Parts: sequence; C-alpha cells; structure tokens
Amino acid sequence: MSVVEVTLKHAARAGNVKGDNSRDYTRLFIVRTDNTSDDERVVLLAPGLPRLGNALAADLGARCNAVVPRQTGSDLVWEVTCTFSTSSPTDQDPDVALKPPLERPTVIRWGFVKNTKTFDEDIGFAGQPSSPYVNTFGDFFDPPPPRLEYNLTVTITRNEAAYDPERAEQYAGVANDAKWWVFQKWEAFMLPWSATSQFEDGQSFWEVVYEIHFKRDLWIPVKILNRGSQYWKSRVDAIGVPTGVPLLDGSGNKIALVAEDDEGVKHDGIVLLNEAGCKLPEKDRAAGNFHFVEFVNHLVNDFDRLNLP
Repeated sequence: MSVVEVTLKHAARAGNVKGDNSRDYTRLFIVRTDNTSDDERVVLLAPGLPRLGNALAADLGARCNAVVPRQTGSDLVWEVTCTFSTSSPTDQDPDVALKPPLERPTVIRWGFVKNTKTFDEDIGFAGQPSSPYVNTFGDFFDPPPPRLEYNLTVTITRNEAAYDPERAEQYAGVANDAKWWVFQKWEAFMLPWSATSQFEDGQSFWEVVYEIHFKRDLWIPVKILNRGSQYWKSRVDAIGVPTGVPLLDGSGNKIALVAEDDEGVKHDGIVLLNEAGCKLPEKDRAAGNFHFVEFVNHLVNDFDRLNLP
C-alpha cells in the first residue's frame, strides 16, 4: 500500500484578504494510491503534501492550518484540500474566542510596504548628511533618479463598543504630533480606519482596523531642492563676486532676473537658488551647500488619545 502520485491542481488555487489584512489560501491536491484499502492515514502522509505549520511558498507568512482528504468517485483517487492563513495563533485560540468580544486581545501585525519615489537628495551614508542629486559640475538631475523604499507598517485590530465616524475622519491621513509608542514626532502616519459592525452572543460591537505607516526620514516636512527659472539680482562684493543678498533698486524693490547662460542670453532654464532667492553663489555650489525649501503637507493629531496599541 502506497501513494503513487501527488499533483497540485493549479486551476483550483484560491485566496482572499480580510478586513484586518490577514490572508487565507486554499490549495487542492490530487493523490493517487495503488490499493483500494489505502485510507486517510496513508493519504495524509503522502510525500509532497503540506504538513500542519508549513509555510506557503507564495506567501511565507501563511501557515498550513488544515489538511482535509476526501475520496472521489474512484477508490484510488483522493482530493486533499489544504488551507493556509496568516492569522496568528491568538486569532485561532479557542480560549480567546470564548471570551466576550470586548475582552479579546488586540491583534498586532507588522509588515512593510514598498514605494518607488523620486527625491532631490540621497539618504546619506555612514552618518554623513544627505546630498542633492547633482552632477560633477553641480547641476541637478531633472528628473531626479527614482529610489526604492521599504516603509515599516503596523496593522492593529481590536473590538470596540462604538464607532465614531467624525473622530475617524480627524485621524485619516495625519501624522503623530508628538512621540508615540517608540516612534518620534512625525514618524507615524495614520491611514483611514476601517470598521465593521458585528453581532455575537447578543452583543453588538465594532471590529476596527488601524493601519499606520512609518518613515525614518519623517512625514513632515517635505524638502524640495530650491531652484527656479527666475531669481533676485544679487549684490556683489568689492571685487564683483555675488554675495547672495538681493540688490534693491532706487525704490527699494528687489530686481527679478530670468535665468541666463554664460553669454548673458536669457532663457527659461532652471538655476539653483539660495535661501534669499538669489542665484546660489558659486562658492556654495562648489562646496555642496545647497538650499532646500521645506513644506508641511500633512495635518497632525495626538495618537495617544487613541490608546493604541
């Protein structure tokens, strides 16, 4: 008595994602034996079938939690359904499931999200400050090269007695306004919550899912390399070198110029600017002392008021 063949039925693969971002998968295997006396015990030990606790190759976070053999119309052919889930053991603990909904523990799931973005500066190296993306002459690259980022994420799922849509709106798309948990100010960013009404054992409650993304270089402020096609005419020192301080005309107004090439021909090109809006002095350009303009593009709120995690 033995198993002669184990085949994965590719067309029967299935999966789903739940509201708390947990993932479930189903795989169907066809197992053929060479003896009609072979029963479930023989089939369950078939080489090539997943074992309880095995990871799914397509999603290493999903573990096998059930292997169910079922005989087909043929005495020698079995269908074996294997299910996988990313749910933690706590999710499946029967003792936890027996607790009242509002007494069940919070479920925390860590992960990462991949982003490809363009930045005006690199990330620095070995403790060095970041540097703008410029060529050896000091001109910036346009567009800047893309950079791949992996941002840490956390999903927090818990049951709550009530759901306040107005409060949820106040926290949708905001950064933390002070240190929260182990993360510094402006490092955490709250995505919109999801909430699902539930009813169990005569009790109504809400399953609320919080998703938060983190950035080591902070969500606030956004830094953009200071550059433009116009700039303020600069004062010059005693030997005619621009000082980077705007020159005023007879009426006390700054004098706007359009970017010029080396022959003084005006064009619509882009030049690097200093913090005063003048063309960046050559000494600063050569030394890599570029100026970045900072903007606040996210609202903030107090994450401690949510009593997370």
